[in-house]
Formats: sequence, structure tokens, C-alpha cells
Amino acid sequence: MNRHSLLPSERTTRSIQRCLDLFTSHGHWEHDATTNAELLESRDELWHWSIDAATDCQWSDLRTGDARRLLTGQHVFFLGDLAARLLFSALIYLVNGTKAPSEVADGYPLHKARVGDHCSWNPNPRSVARGGYDFGGWAHFKKSSPCFLRWYGWRAGTLFNLTLNHPPKSKAWWGRGTTRDVMTLLLREKLLYTSWKDEEHGITLSYLWKGVIRTSGSYKAQHARHIAQVASRVGSRPTLIIAAMGAYDSQWQNVVEVSRRLSGLFEGMRSRWPVTDPTSPVVISVGPSSCSADGKYSNYMGKGTHHNTFKNLDNSSALAPFARQAALNNSGVLFIDTRKVQMSVPPLRTSPCHYDLPLGSAAETLIQIVLNALSQHPSSVL
Repeated sequence: MNRHSLLPSERTTRSIQRCLDLFTSHGHWEHDATTNAELLESRDELWHWSIDAATDCQWSDLRTGDARRLLTGQHVFFLGDLAARLLFSALIYLVNGTKAPSEVADGYPLHKARVGDHCSWNPNPRSVARGGYDFGGWAHFKKSSPCFLRWYGWRAGTLFNLTLNHPPKSKAWWGRGTTRDVMTLLLREKLLYTSWKDEEHGITLSYLWKGVIRTSGSYKAQHARHIAQVASRVGSRPTLIIAAMGAYDSQWQNVVEVSRRLSGLFEGMRSRWPVTDPTSPVVISVGPSSCSADGKYSNYMGKGTHHNTFKNLDNSSALAPFARQAALNNSGVLFIDTRKVQMSVPPLRTSPCHYDLPLGSAAETLIQIVLNALSQHPSSVL
């Protein structure tokens, strides 16, 4: 039987937040002793995140056994867009102990693939020249292709599942299960989720693609309601919720509106799971972050690029202070700032910074940061 988390005290929460901040802001990427540029660009295992100075926040490279011990009996719930899905995959990869990212778990999403894999990120002169990278899941693979299903996981719900039944001769472009079909996801309440279990250790990991975007009173309750629905279907209540939202919204709405949405998200969670309830889940907000504008194998997304989508913001990193405040406005919600980890990610073919997403090693490092911070006080948090 899964044990419930014990919500940390205010003092412990401050301590965990301090460790989260230290691990993100006082760290840097290091590589093993080699100067071979080709190896450094193709072998992510040569790189690791290193903390700059000694501190009472203890940092270690957590292995599969460590993660299993820390998460025994827990239900870790990821909520959000593609960033949340990548973090979900990285945690499955760690807990499952598979030998390669392409073996995360059969039918579950990937967060990176080996160089040379026919479904891997394959740079070509045209895409690299414009700062981009071809990879599965966007316009480069059809949604019915084997590569798309590998990246998104055939067990998981995707936009491909949301095709609408339009009347004959309808000219509506959305709702047809195509690459452009984001509007279907935003305009329909449907639970696109998947769960993975380690039965031996009683660990459940779930991922829910964010639902309809609303800013009325219903928005505050919507995602908490969806999480509760999925948890009921899975059979265990969440003990840790990791939410990665805001970057996509900031492409369409101004900072005031996005801040209101994020505040409403956490207000709704705390309304359903009060901070005074010892069985309520710990909640962590993953801050948005853009890629570096000149990163090799990266696709920077912001004003002045070929995307030119962010509304009243230079890029999604500019939203981070507002996202942090939205978390702080709601009691007990922790915040992880992804900017330094993601914007300084090395030029790895397996881990490019693409579309403001923490791919590959960046996703794995952010999971390490979260687990390291929580492990400082395991008896009072998990």
C-alpha cells in the first residue's frame, strides 16, 4: 500500500526551496577529461551537472537504487505540456534502471535517443542553418508514424487521439488529428494521461497533459479536478505533483494573464489539497525557460526569431520571475528555476535545447535537482 506524504513544515519548506535555488543557480555543466569535440557532442554520458561550492545542501549523483529508496510508496504526478512529459520520461528512465533512453519502458515517452537512431534528432544543413533541429513530434514526423509513437509513447494520449467529427465540407482546420491540431487540446476537456508503476517498490509515476485553458473560476479547479480523476483511475492519490506550465501560454497571452493562470492553478490545488492536511501532496512548479539564442543544435524561440510568438515577452525565460511569484503566493508550493540548467546545456546531439523544452540530459538533471532537494528532509516530505 502506498504511504502518504507528510507535508513539510514551513521551516522545512524554506530549507528545500533554498536547496532547489542553490542547485540550479550555483551549478554548471562539466565534462570528463576529453577534448574530442565529436565525442562531446554525441555522448551525453560525458557531461554532468556540478555544484560550484560546498554547502549544507548535500548533492550526489542519484542512481536507480537511490531513486527507488527515496520514492518507495510514492505517486509522483507530472502535469503540463511537453516539458512535463520529458521530465516524466526522465524519471521513469531513472527509476526503471534501463540501459538506454530508447528503452525507457515499452510504450512510454522518450526524452532522448542515441545518435544514429533512425528516430533521433537528425540535424541537416537547412535546419541547423536556421538554428533548428529536426525531431519526432513536430512537423518532421507524421503523427501516425512509428517514430512519433516512440517519442510520445503509444500507451499515452496525444493529439492524434483527439480528432473531431466535423460535419461534411467543414473548413475548420483544427480537430483533424494533424500536426497543427493544438486547438483541439485547448478546446476540449479530455484526460490525456498515462501511468507507469514499479510494483516491487510501490512507485507510481503519472503524466497528465494539461487540459482546456481557462482563466475563469473553473480554471482554478480544473486541473486539480483532472489530477484527482486520474489518481482515482490509477488507484493511488498523488504524494508529489510536479507542474510544468506557462511557457506555451506566454506565446499567446501577456504576462498578467499567464501569471493569473499559474496562480489559479496552484490556488486550485491547495483548495483541493489544503496545506494543513498531512496527506496532501507536495507541489513543485517547474519554471519556464528558453534556449540560448546562439546554442548549437538548439532552436531558440522568442521575439525576433522565425517563430515570433511571445506576447509582450522576449522569450519564456522572461516569465520565470512571475512564475516564481505565482508559486510563492500559494502556501507550500515550491519552485525550481530551470534557466541556468537549460540555457547553458552543452551542444549535445542527444540533448538539444529545442522549443524551450528540457530535452535529454537537461531533463535528467532537473530530476536530479528535485530529488536531491527533497532528499535533504525525506522523513518530513516523502
